[in-house]
Amino acid sequence: MPGMAHIREVCGFNIAALAEWSWNLNGRSEKEFARSWALREGYADPDRVAEWSELMGPVEWDVYDSGYPGCYAWGEAVNLVQTRTKPALGHGQFRYYANPEDFDSKIDAAAGPWRSRKSLTTRIRRMKRAWS
Repeated sequence: MPGMAHIREVCGFNIAALAEWSWNLNGRSEKEFARSWALREGYADPDRVAEWSELMGPVEWDVYDSGYPGCYAWGEAVNLVQTRTKPALGHGQFRYYANPEDFDSKIDAAAGPWRSRKSLTTRIRRMKRAWS
């Protein structure tokens, strides 16, 4: 099926986690699951992946539970543009971002203990330039 490899690459961790916890709710911890998944996927440092998973879990929840990037797929973002409605912090796709500092705290969490926030921010800027 076309596109399945891409879906597995982008969503594989979450799909595997959903499958595991749907049949074994009281099984492994998030960290234990992440380490096992990283081993199966061939990551060089599964312990680091497990630590990263614990750091990113709350940030990722805030992103996906707020409807991002689904708001684009379901037309919510398009509707904002068409109606010239400014997105509001604390609502819709930004429901977990009540003020600008919330973005900074999530970037800091994503940077983790392995790299500085400055290097993460620089990397994000480079990626944005490459996409434009």
